[in-house]
Amino acid sequence: ILVFTAFVKPAATDYVSEELVFPKVIQERIASSEKVVSIKPGIFLNLVKSHILADQLILTDSEDDALVHTIINGTKAEENLYHDKYKGSSLFLHQAGDAVYLKGMLTPEWQIEPSITEERSTNNGVAHQVTKIPEARLYCNQIAAEANHIHHNVVTESRQLPQLVTPEVYVISDSRHNQAFTHSDLVAYMAVLFNAVNLRFASISKPFVRLRLVGIQRGRPQTEIYMKKHLGHTLDTESLQRLRNYVNYGYVHGNPDMVYLMTGRKIATLKNGRMTTRVSGLAYVGGLCCSTKVAIGEDIPLSFKGVHIAAHEIAHLLGAVHDGSGPISYIPGHPGAKKCPWTDGYIMSYIDGGRNNFRFSVCTNEQIRILLRNRDERCIGLSSEQDLTSISSKLPGQTISGSAFCEVNYPSWEDVKYRVLPGMEKKCLFYCCGPTDENGAAVCRQHPALDGMSCEKGKICKNGICT
Repeated sequence: ILVFTAFVKPAATDYVSEELVFPKVIQERIASSEKVVSIKPGIFLNLVKSHILADQLILTDSEDDALVHTIINGTKAEENLYHDKYKGSSLFLHQAGDAVYLKGMLTPEWQIEPSITEERSTNNGVAHQVTKIPEARLYCNQIAAEANHIHHNVVTESRQLPQLVTPEVYVISDSRHNQAFTHSDLVAYMAVLFNAVNLRFASISKPFVRLRLVGIQRGRPQTEIYMKKHLGHTLDTESLQRLRNYVNYGYVHGNPDMVYLMTGRKIATLKNGRMTTRVSGLAYVGGLCCSTKVAIGEDIPLSFKGVHIAAHEIAHLLGAVHDGSGPISYIPGHPGAKKCPWTDGYIMSYIDGGRNNFRFSVCTNEQIRILLRNRDERCIGLSSEQDLTSISSKLPGQTISGSAFCEVNYPSWEDVKYRVLPGMEKKCLFYCCGPTDENGAAVCRQHPALDGMSCEKGKICKNGICT
């Protein structure tokens, strides 16, 4: 006799705010640096190493009103940075013996960090607190760049694109935003945040787009000539114009493909003496590698709220308009996005489209492809095959067996069994069952099959479907 209790929860309710969890590494592959981490029973991450920072990252600060540049070893700074592209995780993982410390984004909606109030439990590991990431209200101004500022980069549309392009991003953190960070903490926070932005761009292909963070500038109140402030706010179009001038006058180290101002202030619009704060970001459409290669977006420091905003604004710089909008005249061959309804709720819309809210539409993909064809190789850069192959193609169910999953998630059950009932395999469902009692009954809990687990012959489960 089997007594079944359902144990299936939608992703949105995997966590509750202020929840304590005790992460454990349950499997790792030293050669590939992959780790399977159990967050709590039934919830785990399939983590692979991330690469977002330039090998030599430039950190810029001001001293006596002069800019001071420091070279940071980017490889060293990101050596413990991981991601799970299926869960949307971007975080740092540190291990000390059997203790595991996570800090960053568990999912696009939840963040995690070691609890400062809870002691370590000998049996459970290190206590971590899970908190909700503030929802980003996404209203933005897509600013048209003047044609005379971009024509010099136009090349033939028929040019073949590489498999992977790596646009270089230089980030300025304004004084309100960076006051919560030390230098090393600011670098770590930006690494996690833009690593998460890259997960959004994983939905772009032919070519793949992987951002590379090449510089971080720490704003100080006395040196913030790149923005216009008013009553503690960042004024939108005035600040974008000042940022553009700041970059073109040579205040930014090197020659990055784009410059992103992350502000800890509310972005405001001032019109006829009346101030409104509906806008959360703004950018020049198609500004990549041009004099208009700048964008501004809000972020609450330590919250990761700015991930979605940054993905949206950077897509503007890469040539994408809002879904449902028409083409841009100054980008040759620009198709616009009228074929993709605003109501579908992809990233280039303000509508919450569920899963669509974390990926780009086919229209955005097409517009980015066209813009990249209108930029020369010095702009878009070429990337080695090593960069492509470093992106893991393995799914969680291909790295952990059903039996191991049950043993890890039900450690208090003696002789726990992994079971698949007839017909349930096709539905991508399985059970973890405890020992039978004297009457032959056992308590079993149902779980959705992990992505990558086998179902029918020659097929695997993906997003709950045997395919």
